[in-house]
Amino acid sequence: MIIDSPRSDDVLAPPSAPDALEDITDGAPGLLPVAVLDQPLRIEVPLWPISRPGPDTPETLSLYWNGTFIDDKTWYATIDPVELFIDVPVDWLLKEAKIQVTYRVLGYNGVETGSKPLTLTIDRTAPVLGGDRGRLEFPDLGSQPVTDHFLKEHGEVLRARVPDYQVFIPGDTIVYYWDDDPLDNTEVGELELTHTDAGKPVIIEYDGKMIRERGNGGRYAQYLVRDRAGNESPTAVPKAVTVDTTPVPRVLPWPDVPLAVGNQEQVTLALDDLDDPLEVRIPELAVIHPGEPFTVVWAPGLFGEEVLTGQEGVRSYRVAQRHVVAMSGKIVPLLYRVETSDGTRPSDVRRVVVQPLPISRMTIPQLSGTTGTTFSLKQQTQDPVITLAPWKLIGLDQWVRIQVRGTSSEGPSDLPVMHNHALTEDELTSGLGAKGDITVPLTYLRSLLLGQNFTVEVKVSFDAGRSWPTLPNFEPLDITLEA
Repeated sequence: MIIDSPRSDDVLAPPSAPDALEDITDGAPGLLPVAVLDQPLRIEVPLWPISRPGPDTPETLSLYWNGTFIDDKTWYATIDPVELFIDVPVDWLLKEAKIQVTYRVLGYNGVETGSKPLTLTIDRTAPVLGGDRGRLEFPDLGSQPVTDHFLKEHGEVLRARVPDYQVFIPGDTIVYYWDDDPLDNTEVGELELTHTDAGKPVIIEYDGKMIRERGNGGRYAQYLVRDRAGNESPTAVPKAVTVDTTPVPRVLPWPDVPLAVGNQEQVTLALDDLDDPLEVRIPELAVIHPGEPFTVVWAPGLFGEEVLTGQEGVRSYRVAQRHVVAMSGKIVPLLYRVETSDGTRPSDVRRVVVQPLPISRMTIPQLSGTTGTTFSLKQQTQDPVITLAPWKLIGLDQWVRIQVRGTSSEGPSDLPVMHNHALTEDELTSGLGAKGDITVPLTYLRSLLLGQNFTVEVKVSFDAGRSWPTLPNFEPLDITLEA
């Protein structure tokens, strides 16, 4: 080796280590896999720009490891590129370190030239598991078993959190297992971490299909951390999990109506028995999973429809009186709907026959000037007034028709006194005609035959005029007309 020759540093291209891993963002530079550290490490150099070795003008390549000489090679003839390497002995690879590898070339002309450095990293320290010896946590699952419903609700994935370990480095891989017995270490997946995962919880995902295929019973979930160099942590303490993915039959029987008579699909509800909002119950057999939204629906799509929002754990609901009364004389569908992961699931439909209030329970219209059951024309100086006292279950959704029927010399004679009248707030307590605003013209009464009866008839629509009874649903007032 020529000493005291002219020197030029950091001119030549850096050396390379074929066994080093490719650099990644925020990863260790020039990381050497632990698998290659038990044998000499080849360092290759590119051929320098001007090379003319000869018998009397040799060229020498020297390799340095953090500035310490490792070995050299000398050529006395044209250099074959495949010879441009020097092996680093295993003894130099035993300690963890970040190494600067350089080389120097003593050229044929006696000039010594140095290279730019190659940075290599030796990492022999395995990751250290986090708390509870690394035992996995299942934040979504808690202490419940893994069920068919759970997997469907969570996108067919069971998520597990890896306790923070020492020390996160981009390129770490979580190797995770799912076992029938503790520490069987049946690998089911790997998760490689990147710089974007820094500072975030490490979440691994167990595939629902795998869980189903591996069957029901006690299962054990564990993992290990393998860093990019290949160092592995111990396997974490297994986390015991119970699996029961057999689908539970989705039973949604029709709702119950305690006030109604009958226990089949169709039951009968007498409005005469209704004094409060109508109780509707979801049967205990109904399968509604925790967290599933549901609604109770009375008369879907009809005027009296009411949709009640379900509350988890609550089985009893109340349908407002007005919505029940609005369905007088009709057959009402009643059901509940559950929002499942497979879409909306309706229950079986209960059909409620709503019996109208009996005519005997309705009030009877009255006509001013009537004595007993007779009306004397000669005693009247102004149009008589019709009044109608409030009736049971009277409400704002109800419309009224009042008609007077009599017989004239020409035959039957009908007079519409009130047509499609929507009840007002005042009328709910005072009844109709309290202000004297519903009258029968004396001229009409004088056109009727004396000694004959005329009748005041009342019909009420309970659904705001959408349907009317064929016959009067109030007891008519029959009066004999006298001179």
